[in-house]
Amino acid sequence: MSLLLLVFLTPPFQTPDEQQHLFRAYQLSELDLTPSRVGGEIPTSLGDLSADYLGSRALHPAPPPRAPPLRVTLGELDRPLAAERTTFATFLGTYLPTVYLPQALGVAAGKAAGLGPLGLLYAARAANALAALALVALALRIAPTGREALLAIALLPGSQIVFASASPDAATIAAAIAFAALAFRMARAVRASAGASLALGAALGAVLAGKFVYLPLLVAGAAVVFDGRAGAPAARRRAALVQAIVAATLGVLAVIWFVAAAPAGAAAGTASVGRLDALVSAPLGFFGMLGASLTDQAADIVMSALGVLGWLSLPLPKWAYAASAFAAVASLVAGRKAEGMAPLAGLAWLLLALASVVLIGLALYLQWTAAGAARIGGFQGRYFLPLAPFVALPAVAALSRVGGPKLRDGAYAAQLALLAAGTAAMFATLIGGFGVLR
Repeated sequence: MSLLLLVFLTPPFQTPDEQQHLFRAYQLSELDLTPSRVGGEIPTSLGDLSADYLGSRALHPAPPPRAPPLRVTLGELDRPLAAERTTFATFLGTYLPTVYLPQALGVAAGKAAGLGPLGLLYAARAANALAALALVALALRIAPTGREALLAIALLPGSQIVFASASPDAATIAAAIAFAALAFRMARAVRASAGASLALGAALGAVLAGKFVYLPLLVAGAAVVFDGRAGAPAARRRAALVQAIVAATLGVLAVIWFVAAAPAGAAAGTASVGRLDALVSAPLGFFGMLGASLTDQAADIVMSALGVLGWLSLPLPKWAYAASAFAAVASLVAGRKAEGMAPLAGLAWLLLALASVVLIGLALYLQWTAAGAARIGGFQGRYFLPLAPFVALPAVAALSRVGGPKLRDGAYAAQLALLAAGTAAMFATLIGGFGVLR
């Protein structure tokens, strides 16, 4: 219900880069799979709608702080798509199409139903929300332990905001939650439904690999080799090898796709070639720059992960961030006593998450950091949400002996109450900040 309300209450294109994601979803709904960092042809009405609400056709606009009332916005449902009238629009199409599958299917269904441009946006959002909900439900079903922690990640306002948008981060975050649950399940029962587990893992991995910075996470299942309780050594090695092969295959496909999308030259306002030369000549300098950048932006990263509305311009009340943070901590000891994870396997998961942090920094460094900058810019909390399950589940396992049933039941009740309070604050901020019900 929360996601459905967000689909319609969130003003059009009031999540980061949503206009680009809708354009790409439309392109894919036409079965145009061409990777591109330039853009492509879309119906003129789609571009006009985004420009009307964002006040600009720029790739990264500065949207107005207020939005039209919902009753006015809904009147735009009458605007026709007029798909035969097209125009060229600039947007990025570098991610694997798998992360746009829900939105593309939603747009395709909307076109078949005769919806206009706003209707297609709502259809893309709704399809994204349903897919995310299905993946989270799958994770809660298959996870042998740590369900409370996975639920907390999914119910953070930051996650909900993304799930109910047209962003590919919705599929990435939800797939990461499900993939972590599956990897942990496979680690605890190597021989159980191996074929089905690997098929499911490949499907989830194809979504997670949509952004190459998360490729390290795809070998999380191979950490089974460190867990002596998960079957005979030969079986563990065989499972780890198969999972590593699947991960490597998906990784190669993701890299090939990303390279195929690269135009001649660097992105505007950057000096990628110079940055790459500097990285090769002094790699330790990059790591120092990354550490300093993460330290400087830590508060903003945490806030945006927990939830900031609009184009990261409308924060929640301070108490809502505290509530969401405490809910996340409580989830680590909530519910029934957790099954253990071998310390080396847990450490491997943490190192994989750290590797993804480095790749996130590297991507921002090479593509979006201005020449001569002393810090890497552009970090956003949603980039780190896919890493959360791979940090939370080892923590749950490490804390498996903490507290008795009363403490765990109390922590679970507190978690749910705090998450409900954070969700209420999100809606109050959304309605009051944008004035959508005025």
